[in-house]
Amino acid sequence: MSQGLRLSRRSGVLAAGALLLLCGLFAMGRPWATSDNDRYRGALRHLRVASGDLELDVLRERLGLRTLHGADAEDFAALRARADALRRFPSFLSDMDRRTMNAALDLFVSALDESAALLERARAADARGEKAEADAALQALLEGTVSTRADRVINTYLELYERTQGHNERSRIVFFIVSLALVAYVLVVMVRLSSATAELATLNADLERRVEERTRALSAANDELRANEARKAAILEDSPDGILPLDGGEGPPRFTAFVRDITERKEVERMKNEFISTVSHELRTPLTSIRGSLGLLEGGVMGELPPRAVDLVRIARTNTERLIRLINDLLDLEKMEAGRLELKVATLECAELVEATFAGVKGVADGAGVALHAEVAGTPRVSGDRDRLVQVLTNLVSNAVKFSPRGAEVTVRVAEDASGRVRFSVVDQGPGISQEQRARLFGRFQQLDSSDTRSKGGTGLGLVISQAIVEQHGSRISVESEEGRGSTFSFTLEAVKPALAAARPFLPEDASRYDVLVTTADAELAALLRGLLSHEGYRVLSATNLAEAARHLDTALPDALVVDMQLPDGQALDWVRRLREQPRTHELPVLALSGRADHAEGVPHWVDWMPRPLEESRLLESLRYATRQPGQARVLVVDDDAGTRRTLCAQLERLGVHVFEAADGESAVELARETTPDLIVLDVGLPRLDGFEVVDILRQGRGRATPLIVFTGRDLTRMDERQLTLGITRHFTKSRASEEELVASVRDLLNGLLARKAHPS
Repeated sequence: MSQGLRLSRRSGVLAAGALLLLCGLFAMGRPWATSDNDRYRGALRHLRVASGDLELDVLRERLGLRTLHGADAEDFAALRARADALRRFPSFLSDMDRRTMNAALDLFVSALDESAALLERARAADARGEKAEADAALQALLEGTVSTRADRVINTYLELYERTQGHNERSRIVFFIVSLALVAYVLVVMVRLSSATAELATLNADLERRVEERTRALSAANDELRANEARKAAILEDSPDGILPLDGGEGPPRFTAFVRDITERKEVERMKNEFISTVSHELRTPLTSIRGSLGLLEGGVMGELPPRAVDLVRIARTNTERLIRLINDLLDLEKMEAGRLELKVATLECAELVEATFAGVKGVADGAGVALHAEVAGTPRVSGDRDRLVQVLTNLVSNAVKFSPRGAEVTVRVAEDASGRVRFSVVDQGPGISQEQRARLFGRFQQLDSSDTRSKGGTGLGLVISQAIVEQHGSRISVESEEGRGSTFSFTLEAVKPALAAARPFLPEDASRYDVLVTTADAELAALLRGLLSHEGYRVLSATNLAEAARHLDTALPDALVVDMQLPDGQALDWVRRLREQPRTHELPVLALSGRADHAEGVPHWVDWMPRPLEESRLLESLRYATRQPGQARVLVVDDDAGTRRTLCAQLERLGVHVFEAADGESAVELARETTPDLIVLDVGLPRLDGFEVVDILRQGRGRATPLIVFTGRDLTRMDERQLTLGITRHFTKSRASEEELVASVRDLLNGLLARKAHPS
């Protein structure tokens, strides 16, 4: 029976192939379309008639029925145009046939030119009154070969056409015989297929019967298993085995404890956690390297690629991003199920959340031809986890873009509602969602239908994860939709009033490796500078006059000197010049503050000019530049994966920085002590010393205030982030942070050290 089934399937495939071949042969064996032939023959007839009309006009002229005039030249031109038009041959003529026709047309045109010359001669003779010469020219014209040549063109074409048609007739006979054979074969196959179909129906009925029997047997086994479990639970409940009485009195115990060995369960949980940690590191790290390398190729680091190579790189990077999103979604789902999803709550600007969301989906929206629009009422603030809320908004906006037609608009509205909560709404102009689809919209691995799964992409986990994140923020995602008119996804967050918004914390004064000596007698200016510089992590030393400042310099040189040029001493500029003349203070960075423009001309080398009133941003930028070591900015990249290190180094070297590499924790500590880097990019899962140990060692030395970027495949808890902190520190998860975000963060933390700041003259 199974052999017959295989035979029927094979016969069906052969039958389908025979039908396709039959259709192809029929198309190939059709007679040549007659429209081209009819059109071309008509054009030849017009050429012959026009040639005859021309000769008839000449004959009438000779008989005195018509005088010569200029219009005859137009007749010759029209005949030449007709001859040129006949060079557009029917498609069925071969290249050799086309050359033969071209030769015949060339002879016709040559005869036409000779006739035109004779006509001009006759005109000239007639104008001179030499009738005999004019008659002789006209006689020669009439005896010419224009009509004859036209007939030859027609005869040549007819011979070629008949020869071609004879060949096609033989081909059609062959095609017809082959087609008949194939039809007979298809009929035989169809008969056998019909027989196999009947056998297949019998087989299906037998299979359904067997499945039904197996289903009944499985159902009975499940019922028996549940009954056994119930009996087992009842026996365990009534049995004193495994139950410890907690009171030692006689009679039934009033307090008991049930003892169960959970060692195996704990071991399974430990193995599960180790597996998740391995997945986080061993998958995210190589994928991050692949994505970074592809991004460098796409960005032109190896020169301009051929268009085909650019397309292949773009395809590879797009699919890498898809795999990264899938891994992130699966890991997020596991953490939610285990109740280990931690929120890093902070006060957030709603406009910044929308801006970050649009930055992430702009490329997708541009590719889909969908416009993004934001409507933020006022300046609302909310309390929540920034990265997770951006993840929710990105998912909702991405879905809206996917299901919106080209030319549509996706709007994100943010406004405070009547209950005092901030409502986020994502509105699209897509096809809408039916009531039945809404019922399963937030299910795991759910799509609206199978076609959407294929055409729109996605894992079916985005809305599940988004709903879980919003629920942890004390809300739920709601859906409003009307088929054919779009959908609106909304959720609310508790508003944070401006008075309750947390201020930016100041860095402790002892957290900096840079000392700044501020010399001014203005108490308000001194307080302003102390607060500003302490806020940025500098350790501030103060002096109210030049003598006090000199004592500070004799004790220990600071990293920079800020001098008010309007000191009561009146000698600040001369004092700075003297500092420049002394070898010990020759290279000491000095920032001069003054409200007088004439001071600028006297400022010596390595002194930056700061006019008053003071521009805080410019002061900080100059101070950041002044306190760095000479030369390029130095960045230490620490990662045990060679591919990730190479990718990061290539990206950072494009910024113009000098990059050092370390593959383990011990090498990282040694390099940090030798090179004093301006910034460290650190992985956590390192051999020898892990990232936590590296940070702990650096925190005890000069590197305690070095800017740090933690770039790891692990999902860090809040406790982990507090431990992985040096100076200004940012934490990124591999595969979640794009290369652009990482490079932008490096550029920001280097504080403008990549290029020498231009000093005004």
